[in-house]
Amino acid sequence: MTDRQIILSENGRASCRGPIRQISEALFETYQRDDDVLTYTVDFTGWLGSETISSVARETSGVTAAGTSNTTTAMLQRLSGQGWIDLKIVTSGTQTKQLRIVIRQRSEDTDATVNMYPC
Repeated sequence: MTDRQIILSENGRASCRGPIRQISEALFETYQRDDDVLTYTVDFTGWLGSETISSVARETSGVTAAGTSNTTTAMLQRLSGQGWIDLKIVTSGTQTKQLRIVIRQRSEDTDATVNMYPC
């Protein structure tokens, strides 16, 4: 099951599912708790046209990527921690597409209200 999904289209457009937002054409941002291990899928179908994914590269800083896999149209990874992951594909027509997902720390809602209004 996908926790968060990015569906890429032409002209820098994207659709995001889950608490993830597009900052620019190739930059996305989301929040995770320290103990979260969430599945992210990036679907390139709308951008690829008749081409397919030939190769995938991932580079991380502060984020742990596990369970990584890809099909001819999408890539999947389970991510934990905070930082960023750079994703790069090369297509069957030798086009390249790169994007970055920045993962920021999410504070626990209940912790923010403790001692907020002391007696």
